[in-house]
Amino acid sequence: MAFDDILFSFKGRIGRLTYFGYSMLIWIILSIVGGIHKLVMASQSGIVGNALPWWVTFLTFQAVGYWCLYALQAKRLHDLGFSGLHLIWISAVWVGTMVMVWLSPVLAVIGGLFGLCVSLWLYLAPGQPEVNRFGPPLKSPNNTATIATKVAAALTHQGG
Repeated sequence: MAFDDILFSFKGRIGRLTYFGYSMLIWIILSIVGGIHKLVMASQSGIVGNALPWWVTFLTFQAVGYWCLYALQAKRLHDLGFSGLHLIWISAVWVGTMVMVWLSPVLAVIGGLFGLCVSLWLYLAPGQPEVNRFGPPLKSPNNTATIATKVAAALTHQGG
């Protein structure tokens, strides 16, 4: 699967290693952009006209980053035999957890733990070994050398 298919398409299947590598890459990029945005906004306080391009850039990176994360999650769900529509309740768990921070910290902790379990399930659960409605099974051995190679390739964009 090509790099742009992995990050932008909602079709097909990806395994645990590909999902891990590319999702970590996206989170690192979003964290760096968020940190730069925060520094720029702190240095530009009181200067409204100069802040608009930074906000547009920040929001563009966020929109593209979350699109990529949703595409990765949809393909990972496909590998597990589930429809990408399950992203609706997965997203609702995380949004609900953020809302609960202000309303009920106890429920926020419970929601956060549930969301963490769902995330770990996506990272760790093996995909279906047989052909499913989303495509054929993936052909990659699960040994340490393969894991290291795939993660390094995803982080340096030298493979697909």
